[in-house]
This record gives sequence, C-alpha cells and structure tokens, in this order.
Amino acid sequence: MLCPSCGIEQEGKFCNNCGYDLSSKRSEANAVFDEVIDHFKEFKESKGQNALKIRDLFTSVFEKHTKEDSEKLLISGTSFTTPLESEISSSWPKPWLYSRIFVMLGLTFVFLYLCTMTFYNDNTIPGLIFMGSISIPFTLVIFFWEANAPRNISLFEVIRMFFIGGVGSLLMTIFLFELVSPGYEMTFFAAIIIGVVEEVGKLIIVAFFIKSMKPKYILNGLLIGAAIGAGFASFESAGYALRVALNGGGLEGMLDVIYLRGILAAGGHIVWAAISGAAICLISKNKVFDYNMLSSQDFLKLFAVPVILHAIWDMPIYILSEIYFIPIVLTIIAWVFILVLINAGLKQISEISTI
Repeated sequence: MLCPSCGIEQEGKFCNNCGYDLSSKRSEANAVFDEVIDHFKEFKESKGQNALKIRDLFTSVFEKHTKEDSEKLLISGTSFTTPLESEISSSWPKPWLYSRIFVMLGLTFVFLYLCTMTFYNDNTIPGLIFMGSISIPFTLVIFFWEANAPRNISLFEVIRMFFIGGVGSLLMTIFLFELVSPGYEMTFFAAIIIGVVEEVGKLIIVAFFIKSMKPKYILNGLLIGAAIGAGFASFESAGYALRVALNGGGLEGMLDVIYLRGILAAGGHIVWAAISGAAICLISKNKVFDYNMLSSQDFLKLFAVPVILHAIWDMPIYILSEIYFIPIVLTIIAWVFILVLINAGLKQISEISTI
C-alpha cells in the first residue's frame, strides 16, 4: 500500500521511509477534517462551551503589558532564548502583541493619510500605499508568531520570510501564469486556474523555507506559511492600489482598494498559505521534510482546502455581494481550519514533551 504520509509504496505495519503507522485507521488529514466538521456542528447546535477556546486569542489584548513584556517576546526565537521541548507550553496561546503592532501601523497610516489628503503632499502617497497594504497582513503575521508556542523562530526570520518569501512567491506565481494564462475575463474556470496557480506558487516557496529551516512543529508550518502569504498579499495589494490610482481611480479609488483588501486580508492569502505550511509539517510527522511528501494523499487533501477556498473566492458568484457574503463565509471556514491546526500543533507539543 502507499504510505499516506510520504506516498511511497510500503508493506508491514510501519512505513520504512517516514515511520508512519500504516495500521492507523484515521490519517492526520482526515483527523483535521473530522474535527473541523465537529466544530461546525457545535456552532450549528449552539452547544455550551466552544472547545476551540477562541476567546483565549483575544483576552490578553485588553490586559496591561509592560515594556519588559514586549521586549521579552521580541527577543524570543533566538538560539539563546528558545526553550527546551520540556519547557514548551501546550496550552492555548493568548497573544496580545499583535494588537499593539496593529495600533502602531494604523497610526502610521493615519498620519500618512493626513499628509496626503489634508496637506496635499504627493510625496507621502507611496508610503500611504505601502503602510495601507502591510498593516493587516503584518499584524496577522505577528499573531501567528505569538501563537508559535515552541518560540523557535525569531522575529528576524519572520521578517525575512515576509519580504523575501513574499516577493519570491509573487515571482513564482507570475512565472507560472506565463505558462498557464487564465485570460482576462473572470469565469468559473479562470477562477479555478488562478486558485491552483497562486496556491502552488506560494507552496513552492513555503516548501523551500520549510526544507531549509527544518521545522518539526505544526505551529512552525502555520507561521512560515502565514509570513510568506502575508508578504504576497501585501505586495499584491500595493500593486492593485497603484493600478487603480493610475487608471483613473485617483486617490479615492486607491484608498477604496486599500480599505477593502485590508478588511478581507484576514481570510485570504495569509491563512491559505498558513494551511499549506501547517499541512507540510503535519504530514512530515517530526521527520525531515522531503519534497516527495507533497505527493502524499494526506498532504493533497489538506492542500486542496486553500486551493478550493481561493477558487471560490475569485468566482463570479454574486450572492449578497453588497455585503461580501461569500468572502465572509470563506473566511470563517478558513479560520476554523486554522484553529483546528493550532489545536493539533499544541497536541503535538504535548505528546512530544511526554516522551
């Protein structure tokens, strides 16, 4: 039989290549899907306690934190500050720094807006586009960085992935589009092609970083994917904003693009790439990542999620389009997958720490 983890033909109870338990009745990918379905059922039935503990992701935001708290977080992830496996917390994260980063970036955008729109200073327009395009994506990156319980990836590495990985994935996507052009009219077929090409383009860069960094935790994969996806989203948004401004939309049209793409950023490229990154680390099962693993059924099942979400996002579906009904629904679905993967990552840490 084919190993669902690495995709190599195997016999016996365990895979000789990656150690996967071939007698297991439920694969890692199926376990994720089952948990996602269970949580949607809970939401529908309005059961008492939400097992996902979504509130924990916001409770610390409103607490008072000192400058020392910020500095302690900002130096984490280095070779001097990464905790031992036995010291890693497997409880649900309570991030808060991302909210302060959002306020800082937001204020910068507001000041640039005043320079541009109130004092008519054209020199600040590039800064306005840049800050408007990165504010939400980079805030979400910090959120995933705080949720990375192993604390084994530094802020320098995150910034490197955001910029180099982001523009690298954009370059890879443009190259793939040169090979497969979906055309200029947005049809259902074109939306599928765009979903496949852009997610594959980001996946190639995410896989490259995972291969070079050799992470062993699911939460690491979430962070790596999110950082690269956020860079991609930022550069793409800046491009769309500039294009609208130059093609007759002016400053007002440019700002409309920045606002809309900023609001919708939470359900787009960032979380799609995060799911792909987590899927890689999930199927590698603490083994060194090999590109052959991308052909395994487990990975392909999970990778299909961002591809399908992306394709539907771009499809010309106009159900309650005035309130962006489809993007909102797709964002909710994506975040349920994200929260389930965070939970799987914390479970992985708990299992490793008990060995």
